[in-house]
Amino acid sequence: YMHIVRRGDKKLINDRPSESVTRVIFDQRMSSDEWAILQELLAILDPIKACTKKLEGRPSEESATGIADVYDVLSLILGQLEKLKVEYAESQKDSAFWVAIEQAWSKATEYYNILDETPVYTAALLLDPRLKYQYLAKEWGPQDAKCGVEAVRRLWEQDYRPNTSPVDFYSSRQSSLALSQDSELRQPLSERDRNERPRKRMKYSNIDELIKQQRRLPHPQKIGDELTLYLEAELETDDDLVSFQYWLRPAVRAKYPSLARMAIDMLSIPAMSAEAERVFSSAGFILNSRRRRLREETLEAMLCLIH
Repeated sequence: YMHIVRRGDKKLINDRPSESVTRVIFDQRMSSDEWAILQELLAILDPIKACTKKLEGRPSEESATGIADVYDVLSLILGQLEKLKVEYAESQKDSAFWVAIEQAWSKATEYYNILDETPVYTAALLLDPRLKYQYLAKEWGPQDAKCGVEAVRRLWEQDYRPNTSPVDFYSSRQSSLALSQDSELRQPLSERDRNERPRKRMKYSNIDELIKQQRRLPHPQKIGDELTLYLEAELETDDDLVSFQYWLRPAVRAKYPSLARMAIDMLSIPAMSAEAERVFSSAGFILNSRRRRLREETLEAMLCLIH
């Protein structure tokens, strides 16, 4: 029937006699060669469809989908297109398939190179505790990986790094606390509050253990910013670990408070605008002609409940 519409046969469209439609369908039916071309096209587009469906989801605690997958997905697409370029030999350069594959490869390469201009994509990979710098060095080479880390470091220092290193703050806090306790112990009895409860005296029932504690030297602490300490730490080996869940752990957030905030911000960015477009569509369904007086706060709350 669509063949009839495209041909512009107005009389046949208006009258729509069943015999004529059946005759046209059988006359215009596709040949076996045309079906083979469609199957070939479907095989070419199937990997690209799978990659697109992978990136259009929303980041969550259960899924690692987000901008961290963009590099790998584009690499898969480029690899598939390069295989197709080899499969369609130079003898078929004049075919439509060859031209389409060549143009698709050129456009995918352009997008892949543009990713380097925005450090958030590299940061999402770097902040995966299973990957870090080692993965970038393997995929890009040491020199490009070093440039990527430097770009992420500039982003960290500009927007997230605190003025005082948490490690330095902790050390200074501990030393000041020790000094205050020491000065309090040395305070003359005449200057103390008489109503204050006296401190419990230390028991010397286990003198050997107390001597061990006295002789125990403090372990040297690494001094540096959170990003440096994180990159120098060992890689996580759990293949099923979701990086989003890792940065939500209380112990990790206590160890890297500012870096955890940066990681959650980076890993929360969706790879595509599909989710935002779905939210706009939902807002259009809610804010119809009968609900024009909805307040912004109410609309926002309803969208949050839906999504």
